[in-house]
Amino acid sequence: MIDLSENQLAALPLTNLPEDHQINNQNIVSSSETFIPELEVQKLETPPTDLSINNDPLTDISFIENAGQINNTEVEYLAKANNYDLLFAPDEIIFAAAQDIEGQTTSDVVKLNFQNANPEPIIKPLNQLPGVANFFQGNNSDNSYDSYINIPTYAAIEYENLYPGIDLIYSGVDGNLKSDFIISPNIDTSQIILNYSGIEEVNILADGTLSIDTKFGELTEAPPIAYQEINGQQIEVEVAYELLENNQVGFDIGEYNPNYELVIDPTVEYSTLIGGNGFDRGNGIAVDVAGNVYITGDTTSVDFPTINAIQSDFNGGGVVFNNDAFVTKLDQDGTVLWSTYFGGSNDEFGTDIAVDIAGGVYVTGNTNSLDFLTVNALQTTYGGGSFNGDAFVTKLSSLGNSVQYSTYLGGRDEDISRGIAVDNNGNAFVTGSTGGFSPFPADPIPGFADFPTTEDAFQTETTNNLNRDAFVTKLSRNGKTLEYSTLLGGIDFDSAIDIEVDNNSNAYITGSTRSFDFPLQNPLQNFYGGDSDIFITKLNPEGSDLLFSTFYGRGDGDSGSGIAIDLAENIYVSGTTGTRILQGDIATSPVGDFPALSGFKNFFGGGSSDAIVMKINRNGSLGYASFLGGNNSEFANDIAVDNLGNAYVTGSTASVNFPIINEFQEGVGLGLPDDAFVSKVSSSGLFLDFSATIGGVGNESGNGIVIDPAQNTYIVGFSDSIDFPVIDALNNFGLESNAFVAKIVSDVTPPEIFQNFIQYLTEQQINPIEIYFDEEFYLENNVDVARFVQNGLFTNGLDHFINQGQFQGRNPSLLFDETTYLIENPGVAEAVDNNVFNSGFDHFINVGFFEGRDERTTEFDERFYLASNPVVALAVENGVFNTGFEHFILFGEAEGRSGI
Repeated sequence: MIDLSENQLAALPLTNLPEDHQINNQNIVSSSETFIPELEVQKLETPPTDLSINNDPLTDISFIENAGQINNTEVEYLAKANNYDLLFAPDEIIFAAAQDIEGQTTSDVVKLNFQNANPEPIIKPLNQLPGVANFFQGNNSDNSYDSYINIPTYAAIEYENLYPGIDLIYSGVDGNLKSDFIISPNIDTSQIILNYSGIEEVNILADGTLSIDTKFGELTEAPPIAYQEINGQQIEVEVAYELLENNQVGFDIGEYNPNYELVIDPTVEYSTLIGGNGFDRGNGIAVDVAGNVYITGDTTSVDFPTINAIQSDFNGGGVVFNNDAFVTKLDQDGTVLWSTYFGGSNDEFGTDIAVDIAGGVYVTGNTNSLDFLTVNALQTTYGGGSFNGDAFVTKLSSLGNSVQYSTYLGGRDEDISRGIAVDNNGNAFVTGSTGGFSPFPADPIPGFADFPTTEDAFQTETTNNLNRDAFVTKLSRNGKTLEYSTLLGGIDFDSAIDIEVDNNSNAYITGSTRSFDFPLQNPLQNFYGGDSDIFITKLNPEGSDLLFSTFYGRGDGDSGSGIAIDLAENIYVSGTTGTRILQGDIATSPVGDFPALSGFKNFFGGGSSDAIVMKINRNGSLGYASFLGGNNSEFANDIAVDNLGNAYVTGSTASVNFPIINEFQEGVGLGLPDDAFVSKVSSSGLFLDFSATIGGVGNESGNGIVIDPAQNTYIVGFSDSIDFPVIDALNNFGLESNAFVAKIVSDVTPPEIFQNFIQYLTEQQINPIEIYFDEEFYLENNVDVARFVQNGLFTNGLDHFINQGQFQGRNPSLLFDETTYLIENPGVAEAVDNNVFNSGFDHFINVGFFEGRDERTTEFDERFYLASNPVVALAVENGVFNTGFEHFILFGEAEGRSGI
């Protein structure tokens, strides 16, 4: 038993380093199979104690081995969740918090042990993370620090045989502690008894939540959920907390088959409807570095929920659609932080959304309102058009309380904006189509072809005046000028649907074309397949040249709907095949001739259309192309990719046999109603790692998808089902339809093949600071620091750099230049100015490195380099260089050695 007095608690801070100056570790989260309660810390205003490793809200709790940094050998692991320090000993778990009030430290300790449990269970770490923890601790009498470095961190820990046949796993999601009781077959569950001490009261709330009142606030454990897998079927099991005597808690578990393991596995973290009593549709979604989610769409609801809104009243009054756009921000738990209408007296549609590193929110869509709000605008007046009118581009502040800029974008004809992206410098890239509008492209209405283009753009004039061209427009950071604006098309119908940008500000666009002369460059397919083809195009940063452009498709009406790029600049595209463009009044049947190669499914499923997903390698070759669908119709609407090259696709399906793998909701649409779907394609393209549907008795569609750095998946779309599955919902009603947002926590597994240096460091569990900080360089180039270290004011150069040097603009090594990094990444510079990051190096180590902002990391193969250069490998082994990468940058590249 640990005896933790108030004086000992006051000494819990384990380092003198300010918490916001310490080193984050990049964690990968693995979902556990079985868990019961989820613990949240609420209503606490105490400052967190100082650990030399922070828990990024996107990377969850990490469990750190006690290597001596806590002077108590009974504590084997420690962690940090919200405002509590968590200490794990074999016979108890301690939640400790401290608060400084008028110079006096007050403390609170809550202890949890398990009645009649094994007093000495083995605590086993699970899923080692790529990061390590470093503790610098003192002050010693000689002004030195005790240092504990390179301590491994883990995603979870397991108490083996806590009770006979029962193990306990602790893990974390979004900064909250999760406990998983794994109950083997034929084991008595009543022996699990939670015994809390150091608390005031335990209660069970009306919704089944366990409420634990403490001196500093309330701990809550969410209601448990249980089921069993029997003969491939998921059987739900009733379970609830049960209050016992003396602040003890047990579990009241309903009838279940004792011959099978009891499984508790909530995969969907939240799923919620957003809307009023009209038609509400979510179209675009984005996520920021803190895990906040941003969505945009359109609504006809006069009672759409607004919070902290720029525009709290519905303005729509269009004779055709009667819509306003909306923009909503939710935190990582699904709570709305702000929500606003955005529109004039006619129609608006929000089609896509993006967010920059400083939290600025960029929205695009369509308006035909003469009084649409313009602020710091490039174009202050409405251009024209009868249905969709003009495109618009708007930037909102992160708090949603101000409009940074808002502008029309268009000419006298129909201008439809479909996609938006933002680069590292805060420039917005918008894509869509412009020209004569017609619901049947074979019967166009002549247009004016005066969409604004720039002089040196790739294509400044349309090649037809009878149909639509795609456009790509790059706006400056302040939204007042065009960096470039170009048309993109041939002699027939061309429409861009989605856009992405890389770290060099190259733009990637996909959509559909019926032009046999669509502009090509180094194409994968150099001929028009017929009816309509997908196009994939890469533009240079100036918008003046094509770096890559290709057709892809055959004769079945193929269209691209979403585009994404990975760290190595491989391209991923979602789309639909089989929906033929109408020829007069007749639509011909699909023949399923889309060129599906090297993917998980190479044949057409049936119905009128299938979704498709494809990858094009950076060199322009085909990675894979695959059908995705069942025996009815599917439409893919968007795609995202994680940093391991796994692709995530969302859309809609009406197939009863749509491929289901690791589903979280039983059943799909019965053929007529559509369900939304989300599917994860392995990095090789050969397998579906995950595929499931979301829906009720009505129609659903997944319209947008995004992945955060912790590999959580977020989907936005719409539902008109009265029984749409909601978890932690904002509301669950709507007379017509509601927008929905769902967050899915996915399993993360390390890659089998490490394609670049980022993945290599992750696999080797090396913190980037070990590569980019050079102690010898730092001391040689900062003689004052060397003197400070010699005099014992700092433990070493790293100690000085973390506490002072990074704030003074000092460079950590030859591999990183602070000034250059901030110049090349003005969005980061803005975030540093706003205290989001301590320095450019702070951003790079925690975010930028993993985003591939050092391009060399995305193209360098450490193992190949060492195998090809045995002398370098020997130098690395002897400590002359930290890695082959360091040698390559300092010497190898100049010597003509190859890194790939």
